[in-house]
Amino acid sequence: MEERARLNAQPSKMHVISQSFYFWGTVPRERRIDATIYCPNGVKEARQYSTFLDFVYEQLTLGIYSPRTLNLICYN
Repeated sequence: MEERARLNAQPSKMHVISQSFYFWGTVPRERRIDATIYCPNGVKEARQYSTFLDFVYEQLTLGIYSPRTLNLICYN
């Protein structure tokens, strides 16, 4: 119990992963990430979103290229 409390007191690691999608995000249909490479103790939280630059690239290419950003927050 004390060990878990000590580990949770440390800030969680966060990994930012860039992902490429095409045609308004429809291709590829599934994007699989091996989370054990980034988070050996498991994923605490995952968020996928578009940054401002992702949005600009998507608009400039008329939706042909649709990048997304994935944040993985790990358990300690």
